[in-house]
Amino acid sequence: MKRLLLIFWQCPQLIIGLFLCLFFRYWKTEKINGIDIEFRETKFRFCFSLGKYVFAPKCVPKFVLMHEAGHSVQSVYTGLFYLIVVGLPSVCLHLLKKLKKKDAVWYHSHYPENWADRISNIKLDIWK
Repeated sequence: MKRLLLIFWQCPQLIIGLFLCLFFRYWKTEKINGIDIEFRETKFRFCFSLGKYVFAPKCVPKFVLMHEAGHSVQSVYTGLFYLIVVGLPSVCLHLLKKLKKKDAVWYHSHYPENWADRISNIKLDIWK
């Protein structure tokens, strides 16, 4: 019952993530913060999370995967509102970072990235 409620609670991002799973190869599953997170391999130079699905290139460092897992935990916390509360601000922040030519420390010092880092116990100076 709890699992069914969690699926409903995260429905929008899980549907999009499940659809994208058709295009990206399964990599591995890890239990992080009590949540089974499924990693999918992409050819992109960036990572993103949709519910329990993390899409990332295989060559990224472990702390980056942990950060993305933090976003998966945010999905559990924010549920139906994840795409608005976390996804949209994250995309906007990423675009601002590119436009203003800011570094990773700047990016990770802002919401929602700093929240994902705190969930995963990642210190800001690791992004230097």
